[in-house]
Amino acid sequence: MIIAYWFISQRDTLNEPKDMEDSESKSKASLPVHYIKSNSFKAIYADGAHGGLSPKGLLNMSVFSERVPIPREEVFEEQDGVLNRVKSIGKKGLIREVEATILMDYPTMKVIRDWMSDKIEEFEQRYKIGIISGDKEKK
Repeated sequence: MIIAYWFISQRDTLNEPKDMEDSESKSKASLPVHYIKSNSFKAIYADGAHGGLSPKGLLNMSVFSERVPIPREEVFEEQDGVLNRVKSIGKKGLIREVEATILMDYPTMKVIRDWMSDKIEEFEQRYKIGIISGDKEKK
C-alpha cells in the first residue's frame, strides 16, 4: 500500500519531458524497493495456521508446525550389550508449535490472497496437478 501512496505523491513532482522522445520514459515513475532481513529473521515451515479477526478488524494469523512430543525422560535397560527403551515419560498426542503470529489489515489480506492464488496456480502448472476445495484432485 505504501508504494501506491508514493506513486500518487510523486505524480505532480515528476520532471516534464524535454522532447517527444523523452515523453514516454519521463511519464513513468519508478521506485526501487529493497528487502532487508531484520535481526529476528528466520525461515519458518508451516503445517497450518490458526487465528481470526481482531476486534479492530485485523487478521490475526498464527502459523504452526506439527510434531510428535519430545519425551521429558526415557528409561533404558541394557540386555546383551544393547540398550532397549523400557519407559518414555512425556506428553501424548500431537504438538502444534506456534512459530509466529502475523497481523494484517484488510487490503493486505487481499494482496496476500491474490499472491498466494498466483503461486498455487504456478505450482499446479509446474507439477501438473489441480486441487479443488477439500482434498480431492481435479481429473
